Amino acid sequence: MKTMNVIPALFLALIFVCLSGAPSFASEPVANASDNLQKMIKSSIKYPENALKNACAGTVDLVFTVNEDGQLNIEEIWSDNKELSDCLKKQLATICCKGIKTLPNQHYALTVTFKLV
Repeated sequence: MKTMNVIPALFLALIFVCLSGAPSFASEPVANASDNLQKMIKSSIKYPENALKNACAGTVDLVFTVNEDGQLNIEEIWSDNKELSDCLKKQLATICCKGIKTLPNQHYALTVTFKLV
């Protein structure tokens, strides 16, 4: 009979420990492939010289995939400035992401903002 009273108490204690986050052992979050991919791409993009000369600024949003060779395939691109989107397409064609693990047929979204300071 005492065992029957202990089981609900242990069950409630187990639920409390699980919900409180006590068993969490992670010291810092691990960056996923998407974060590494976006950081690598953004660090490779340069402000287009023609856009600087013409004082062009704007935002380019795109959706892309990465093929087996690490090349980016742009699926969709939106921009308020055609010159910036065209220059970004040319730059992305030269980037190789072969060292970064990506999922096959995974679509990635990226926003690049070009602004003059």
